[in-house]
Amino acid sequence: MSGTSHTPSTDDAIVELLTSYHELNGGHVDELETAPSPLLFMQYIAKNRPFVLRGGAANWPATSLWDPGYLGMKMGNSRVKVAITPSGSGLSSIEASKLDEWIAADNSEDDNLHGEYSQLYPDVPDDVSWATQCLGAMPDAINVWIGNGQSITALHKDNYENIYCQIRGKKRFVLLPSVETPCVNIRFLPQAIYTRPGSDSVSHSISCQALRFRMKSSTDHGAPSELSSIS
Repeated sequence: MSGTSHTPSTDDAIVELLTSYHELNGGHVDELETAPSPLLFMQYIAKNRPFVLRGGAANWPATSLWDPGYLGMKMGNSRVKVAITPSGSGLSSIEASKLDEWIAADNSEDDNLHGEYSQLYPDVPDDVSWATQCLGAMPDAINVWIGNGQSITALHKDNYENIYCQIRGKKRFVLLPSVETPCVNIRFLPQAIYTRPGSDSVSHSISCQALRFRMKSSTDHGAPSELSSIS
């Protein structure tokens, strides 16, 4: 008796893993109306699953105070870091500007509410109590990001259990589970900065160095599935 045996390839194994994962987990994101208990939060962490808490920051002073006028009053004479690009990408050159001149895409982090945005720190709590009780530690960093409808955050992975609070406007999230790492190509791109030869123009300046960026490709093993579109 003769025949041809088929040895599953790495690609086949990846496709099977992704198919099984999504059959078991789906793309649903839980929406909570009340704050989770520390135990429930730990269960979400253990499953590596996101959730949305509606109105979780409703009682924060920032929710009622933060608008361009208030930010200009509190931060108007301060120097802050902003990203200036023609397409809104968060990975770009950094220029300094006064916040009272214009509201642009803030591009700083590393606990910036204790640093260059310290004037705004009194408007937010020191921690999120149910998360602090669950993790047994205060937040390592509290950051604020300011942008507009064209601001884009590059695809990335954080090594923290993040709690993102939307104070004004909307932000759309595309979340990928860790099993979809093979769907994210890593390519070498030329390092670049944006320069401004005139007040109304932005140009793309290329250097000879190269950086690694994670990029999605339509030729990857099954396009990464969109787990969440939150507004």
